[in-house]
Amino acid sequence: MTFFPPSITRYSSEGGGVLILFGAPTAKGRFWGQLQWFLSCLGPVLLGGSFLLQLLAILAQPTKQ
Repeated sequence: MTFFPPSITRYSSEGGGVLILFGAPTAKGRFWGQLQWFLSCLGPVLLGGSFLLQLLAILAQPTKQ
């Protein structure tokens, strides 16, 4: 979803579907779009970091003899 976000169907005042490929975003829309993009790219990084921390925790456990 980071590189190919889902398209949201918009409707005209008559009720028909409208396809808008490029439109001028508002300031609020630009802010939320940038935040969504940042969070969607941050997710895989956090997932990888949590995997590495769990791996280090497993490897750092003392062995039972």
